[in-house]
Amino acid sequence: MYEWHGDDPNADHATKAPFTIKFDGDTRTIPVNLRANNGKWNLLGTFKFAAGKAGSVTLSSNADGNVLADAVKFVRHQ
Repeated sequence: MYEWHGDDPNADHATKAPFTIKFDGDTRTIPVNLRANNGKWNLLGTFKFAAGKAGSVTLSSNADGNVLADAVKFVRHQ
């Protein structure tokens, strides 16, 4: 799973934006530095999502600066 975020022209984005992934009976929070790695896909990790079970990705504003994400990408691995 990857996330994409844009530039930080005001240098006020969070350095530990909490992306929380709920997957196959588990939850993991990944801190992402939104001041770095702008304009590209950034790996959050590999997670197993079970068929027929709820899963989600959320981003909280409980961080040390402004929080944003332009996109999240799920990539299926065989």
